[in-house]
Formats: sequence, C-alpha cells, structure tokens
Amino acid sequence: IKLIREDTGKIEKLFTGENRIPSKIIWDGVNDEGRYSEGEYTAVFKVVYLKGNEPESRSSKFVLDVSPPRAVLKLSPVPFSPDNDGLNDELTLSLDVSDLSGVEDWELNIYDPEKKPFISFSGKGTPANAIIWNGKSSTGELVYAAMDYPVIFKVKDILGNVTVKQDKIPIDVLVVKEGNVLKIKIANIVFKRNSADFVDDDPEKARTNEYVLNRISEILKKYKSYQIVIEGHAVVTKWYDEKAAEKENIEELIPLSRERAMTVLHDLVERGIAASRMEAVGAGGADPLVPNSDLENRWKNRRVEFILRKK
Repeated sequence: IKLIREDTGKIEKLFTGENRIPSKIIWDGVNDEGRYSEGEYTAVFKVVYLKGNEPESRSSKFVLDVSPPRAVLKLSPVPFSPDNDGLNDELTLSLDVSDLSGVEDWELNIYDPEKKPFISFSGKGTPANAIIWNGKSSTGELVYAAMDYPVIFKVKDILGNVTVKQDKIPIDVLVVKEGNVLKIKIANIVFKRNSADFVDDDPEKARTNEYVLNRISEILKKYKSYQIVIEGHAVVTKWYDEKAAEKENIEELIPLSRERAMTVLHDLVERGIAASRMEAVGAGGADPLVPNSDLENRWKNRRVEFILRKK
C-alpha cells in the first residue's frame, strides 16, 4: 500500500507484506522519515499474485491534519470608547481562520476585569471575517472605563485540533450622557488600603493610575465650558447590619471617599485643570451600582465619578 501525497506525488508511507493480506491497516500519520507530512492523500493498494496478475485500487482522497487551525485575532480601534459620541464607538474584532481539514466550531469569549463572563459569540464552521461589538454585555451592561477586558478566541477543526488565542481589549475613558449631565466613571484609580494616597508600591497599578489620570485630564481640557464634580464612592462592608452599615458609612466611608476625591482633584490641578472648575465630594457607600452583598461584583461600587455640568 502506497500513501501518496497529492500535491507532491511523493510516496510518504509504504506498507508491504507477503502471503496473507491483512483485513485492515492502521496508519498513525507518521511517514517513512518518521515525521508528519500534512496534506491531501490517496492510498494505492496493489497486489501481486503468483500467476503474475497485479490488480490495483485507489482510495478516495483523505486529509492528514495534525496541526491546530491557524487563527489570527486583531482588535480595532485600540483603545475602544463606546460612549456614543460618534468616535470609536464600535470595536471590530477581525478574525482570520483557516484549517486543512475544515473548522468544526469556534467561540469568542469576552470577560470583565475580574475574569467573569461578559459576552460570548460562537458558531459552526469558519467564522465571518469580523465581529462588530458595541461594548455591552449579554445583559446590556456597558463596559467600565479605563479597564482591560480579556478576550479568548477558540477554534476547533473537525478532527479535534484546537487553537486558542488570547488578548485584552483596552477601554478608553468614557464620557457618557446621563440625563442632563455628562459622567466619567472610573473604577481603577487605585489608592493605598484605607488611605487617600495613590498606591506607589505596585509599579503596574502606579502606571495604570498615571495613564488614567493623564487621559482624564486630556478629556476635561476638551470640555472647558463644564464645571466638574469629583465624587468618591466606596463599598459598604457591613451591609448585613443596617445600623453598623450606617455607622461605617458616616464615620469611615464618606470622609475617606472625600479625601480620595480631593487627592484626584489636586492631581488634576497639577495636570493643568483649573481648581476653580472642580469640587470634591465624598458619597461613601450611599449610591452603589450593585448591591454591596454581591461579593463578586461590588468592586464596581468602589469608584470615582466625574460629573460634568455646563457653567
């Protein structure tokens, strides 16, 4: 039996024997040189009889494919800012997929900054060239500003070979209209624990603070005719006891959140924003975005909001 690769005509594997012909031969895909040579094949079966007859039979074409699918994921624009201002409001996730044996299925999962599922896309066969995403979760929740959303793209071919590609979707600072005001909500300005000072012992978090505050200052300079309220928010940890929660809020969270708002205000002054345009307010835990009892998602409550109002 000759296993012939179609595009080269080369005999990659040869099986021979004498006398009795086996009912089947199992090939592990390795050629006579001890390696895999992927491609389309034909098997040629030839028998030489004692009387001199040499009948030959050819199989239908089949594919040797031991490699996972080739998959490329590209994101544009980066960073992405779905704040409905007409600029970079949609993210294009470009997908380039190919496989020798064909794609069985694929899935693309986007996670929130805490690695919780945010939205998923999936399908059978080769995916379209692009997915257009508006920045909202499967439940309609908008992404949080100035944070990274992990994305994992998984492709499986019909033989079970799998490719996984990972990336991060960086979200820009978003200016979102709520009623008659504009708001910027930032959940990743990082302070020292129980302190109004910016974190300085973690280089990555310090770099994030620098980027976020610099980007906020750039945006605020574009809104010169607006007054800015910088509002600090916190997480109530004693949510299970109404009186204890109220005490925690009044004695700890409101003062701390105001001090943190003041720290941000002073930093923005150094970046060129006039102090006369800004006011710092401590809201404490009075205005949670999710219940403080939701331990997985209450990180969203610990944030700084910038409320922009026309002068």
